[in-house]
Amino acid sequence: MPLKPVLGPVQLMFYSVGVIVGAGVYSVIGTAAGLAQQSLWLSFVIGAGIAFLTALSYAEMATAYPQAGAEYIYVRHAWPRADWLSFGVGAVILIGGAATAATVAIAFGGYLRVFADVPPGLAALALLVACTALNIWGLRESSFANIVFTTIEVGGELSRNLGDDV
Repeated sequence: MPLKPVLGPVQLMFYSVGVIVGAGVYSVIGTAAGLAQQSLWLSFVIGAGIAFLTALSYAEMATAYPQAGAEYIYVRHAWPRADWLSFGVGAVILIGGAATAATVAIAFGGYLRVFADVPPGLAALALLVACTALNIWGLRESSFANIVFTTIEVGGELSRNLGDDV
């Protein structure tokens, strides 16, 4: 039974923004600031340049291979005899998604300690279990939840940054 597409450009945009804001801004900004110190702005400029080039690459690939798993399909077409290579690309994508989810979950566990005395590891595990259950429930439902949480994340950043100027 073939899978039918469920997510459109709006849902995918919210997914991308949510990953960037959740994993990048809310999860690692404090650590990055501690390491980069006075050069924090430079690390952001370099990161933005790399993100821009990556976005252009993904846009080109998504146009050439609009079906799901464009990276895997591209490698499969480019090197049809190297099954191990396309498998490796799929595995790297999977590991990258898992690392992003773990980063956000661990940051969530740390932030939750401000409100409740819950061990960060337990809170991270609970968040991962809840998100997994939501994904199993349905892609539309998890996409709707992602849109809601991404809107809250971006709204929090905007209100914090705009509040500084007022």
